[in-house]
Amino acid sequence: MSITMPTSFSNPVVFVISDSTLPITTTDTKVSIYYADIDQTSSVSLADLYSKLIPLKGKMHVRGDATAAMPKQQYAVKLKDTPSSGNFLGMAKGGKHWVFNDCGAVDYTLLRNTFAFNQQNAMGQYAPAYKFFELFILPSGSDLKTITASASDLATYYHGLYLNFDKIRFQKSRVDLPYKKKKKKDMTSNYAIVQLNQHSDKYLSLPKPPVTGNIEIYEPKKKDIQSTVQTEFSNWLYNGPNSGWATPFADIFSNYIIPNKISDIPDNAFDTIRKTTDYTSFAVYFLLNEIAKDPDGYHKSTFMVKNKTICQAGPLWDKNKSYGNTASCSQYAQGYTKPEGWLYIVDASGGQSITQSGQSPVWWRVLLLDSQFAAKVWEEWGKMNALHTASPINTFIDNQVSYIKATGALARDSDKWPNAFNSSGNLYSEANYDAQITDFKNYLNARITWINTNLPGKLAESGFITGAIAQ
Repeated sequence: MSITMPTSFSNPVVFVISDSTLPITTTDTKVSIYYADIDQTSSVSLADLYSKLIPLKGKMHVRGDATAAMPKQQYAVKLKDTPSSGNFLGMAKGGKHWVFNDCGAVDYTLLRNTFAFNQQNAMGQYAPAYKFFELFILPSGSDLKTITASASDLATYYHGLYLNFDKIRFQKSRVDLPYKKKKKKDMTSNYAIVQLNQHSDKYLSLPKPPVTGNIEIYEPKKKDIQSTVQTEFSNWLYNGPNSGWATPFADIFSNYIIPNKISDIPDNAFDTIRKTTDYTSFAVYFLLNEIAKDPDGYHKSTFMVKNKTICQAGPLWDKNKSYGNTASCSQYAQGYTKPEGWLYIVDASGGQSITQSGQSPVWWRVLLLDSQFAAKVWEEWGKMNALHTASPINTFIDNQVSYIKATGALARDSDKWPNAFNSSGNLYSEANYDAQITDFKNYLNARITWINTNLPGKLAESGFITGAIAQ
């Protein structure tokens, strides 16, 4: 398929030269990376492009679960060194670990991740920093100076519009806690990033409480954790009836929810949970995840943070299948594209059940029955009101659309990776893309309206009464 290159670029570009044969695979490949952080106010002509490039060394591999088998793949990138400025693609002191997100393989708007990250940031919490860029992947030994001056050569190696964003790690600009990777003998269990449902041998698997999937320590890596510290992590999560963060949740679930005695839960049953669980982060995560109605929400591509004895929820991650994405999720019986219904109690058949194994781990089913957590959810929902009027939502989306259209990157990406929604035959169709954006906006409006109407009744199940809905 023919890709028409511009005579100048007005958006960031990244060139990757593989040190071995193409394609880049799921195994780390050494690469040379050259990038120019170009903005719309100062475009760079092809004749000047090479002189603007900043060189870096690194490693790169294909990442993702289902997306790894798709034509447009996403990549994990580890830089050997950061630029002298400390920035990579404009993200100050961002570090060495990045994700080149496929940005459109399953989300034809290309905007769902940016929307999710923006929402969490707006609530005063960390979410990955991000920037759109266009990617070129070249074989080993390529003459980059010659290639960057030639529109036809650039078209040959064009790989599409991508979104660079943080890989979740302990770092001052990311998960900002005093964790430092030390020698194995000095490793402690004070801090950890916990990930759900990944099935990887490089992570430490923890015992599974009832009604949840696989739980693993994402950072530090398993190879760095001494056996005594592994035991400490397991004990922290779940180790019988008398210890573990998840144990009180499991006890309430087993003793009151399963036998349908919810109204009999004594208030003091939540005492330990309140001391070990960061209610603000869990409330924000609950609300943002419910808005997204993500098929993976709560149980996959899901992170929590162990901060000494406190468990924090988030940050959000990988929301490309969310927000009513009919292109990727209309086939599910669970009704993920519908604006009605609570995500956290969706069961396998699409019904709403607090007792059946389905969407969420046990703690979410228990937390919503604590009146103090319900009060925190209502408080955070009130703060979100300013984010959820039509104007801020539409303005954010429209600004993102305007940018990727104005730079020409959207059209080039659509020509490189055509699909039923953003192309007509082999040509980019702006009308089809705009229809996807309209569906995205319509879903958000309908979903937020539904939550606003139904949240008081949901929270009342805990005994908390919201009063009049804030406007």
